[in-house]
Formats: sequence, structure tokens, C-alpha cells
Amino acid sequence: MRQLVKVITQKILKLDLLFLYNIQRLNSFLDHSDCIQNSNPIDVEEALKLTVPVGCSKTLIRIGGNSDGAYLLPNDLAGIEACFSPGTSNIKAFEDELAETYQIRSFMTDGSVKSESLNLVKGYQYFQEKWLNGFNDKNSMTLSSWIYNAKLVNSNNLLLQMDIEGAEYESIITTSESTLKQFRIIVIEFHNLDYLRNERFLNQRFVPVMRRILQNFDCVHAHPNNSDPLFNICGFEVPKTLELTFYRKDCNEGNKRKFIPHEKDIKNDPMQEQIHLGIPWI
Repeated sequence: MRQLVKVITQKILKLDLLFLYNIQRLNSFLDHSDCIQNSNPIDVEEALKLTVPVGCSKTLIRIGGNSDGAYLLPNDLAGIEACFSPGTSNIKAFEDELAETYQIRSFMTDGSVKSESLNLVKGYQYFQEKWLNGFNDKNSMTLSSWIYNAKLVNSNNLLLQMDIEGAEYESIITTSESTLKQFRIIVIEFHNLDYLRNERFLNQRFVPVMRRILQNFDCVHAHPNNSDPLFNICGFEVPKTLELTFYRKDCNEGNKRKFIPHEKDIKNDPMQEQIHLGIPWI
């Protein structure tokens, strides 16, 4: 129980810093006046369909234990050269399992965390106190510059695990197709889905980001984060935060199976009720 309380407390501290920062930026993007421009129900349905898994040719495995910060991935980690993990907070069970079980290096970054608090695994875990963003400055860096500085620009066997509280949209939309294709597997927590009712967010952020990823990746798993209840938008029950796993198309070949919910799914917040995806996911 003490460990559970510690994990939840660390998550809250991260949210206080990063979530509020990104909400402020998102509201600036929407410019408030746009908030009255409601999304077309047909557009909302088509956008949600972009998040529906097509199935995975490999068995899905859970990495990171049985609490928030763990995700389902295709069982295809052999040959993965490194994991890039922005939004580390003080929780790194995912990266610890990669190091201990699969001998995979992890490059981590988070502008809200000091490296001395992380107890990094020597030779396998590397940390920078920066935000992942759509530009480079003294406090931020792009995904492509991060890969370049890690000397992995020639690799196409990378893993991306992204939980950056709303900054995922700008980070992905400013990342080139060629950079994204360097990843074999991508896991992203998509936040602020309640903003899908806003036409500008829907068509200039969410849909372009999803289409950018789906050019070369299949969505193979979807899991709603139960930290918040489902909300209704245009007749659809939608989670505020949705965890999606993507598998590069050239790897996801053969018989594809999908399970929603999956038997390995867990509650992110054990103190809250579990929530389940409905239409259009099932």
C-alpha cells in the first residue's frame, strides 16, 4: 500500500507541473473564441475510428509491472537498440524491466525531475532534465535532435514510450515521417480528448497527429486510462486519456488478433472504477 501511495503521489506531482503547463499552451492554441465552434459529429466519429486497433500479429506483453506507467507491447523486443521515454516523472518500472529483462537501454527526459532522484541503472539508463517539444532551446528538445544526440540516427529498431501530459500533439506533428519510422514500436498516452468537441483541436491537432503515425504504423492496442470517467461527445463515450500502442506495418505481418479489453489490461488508478471502451472500438 505504501508503494501504491508513493506511485500515485509522484504521478500527481508530475501532473501539477506538466499538465497545467500544457493546458495553458493548448488554451492559447484554441484562443478561447474557438471553443464555441463545436466539432461535427461525423468528424468526431471518423477521428475516433483512427484509434481503433487493427490487431497484432504478435502476442501482447505487459512491460512495467501492474500499476500506472505499464503498457502492452508486441512481443517483438529482440533487436531493439534503445527506448526513448519522455515524461519519466519518478516512475521508471517500464525502463527498469527493459534493462533487467531485455538488456535494452533507455533514454529518458523530463523537465520536472532531477536525475539524482531516479537511481539510474548504470550502462542502461540515461536522463536529461528537459521537456520533449516541437522546438529546441535550453529547456526543450525535439525527438529528432534527441535521437541524433544519442547517436542512433541510423537505427530503425527503436522503441518510443511517450507520456507527456498533452505535449504529445506538438511533439509528433513536428516530427518527420522518416524519424517516426525509426521506431519499431510506439506507445503514446493521448491526453485532453475532451477537447475533441472543439473543431480546431480535432482537425488541426488530433487528426493530423493520428494520420502522421498511421502512415507507417498499425494501431494494435487501445486502453482507456481510468483516472477520469468517460465523457460523452456526439453520442460516443470517450476516455479523457487513451493509451495507444502502434506497431510498424512492415513488422505487423501475418494473422492479426485484437482483444478489447485485453486480459492483460489493468486499472491505472486502483482506487477508481474501471472503464471500458464501447463504440467505435468494439
